Amino acid sequence: MAVITGNGHARTDRGVPALIRAERPEVSVFSIGQVLEAVPGAPFDAVVVTSAPESRSADPCAALR
Repeated sequence: MAVITGNGHARTDRGVPALIRAERPEVSVFSIGQVLEAVPGAPFDAVVVTSAPESRSADPCAALR
């Protein structure tokens, strides 16, 4: 199974991976964060560094409503 979500929800410290690990520790979870620049200790299992999108909304979830 795969869950595609924004970075905030993908964080291993307080996002969906943390909730899954707390409720179902036997389930394998791997979190990938997409970031604008590498930050040591980022709360993901892996990161992909990418450029900023052409247009950025103040609310990144607005387009999904």
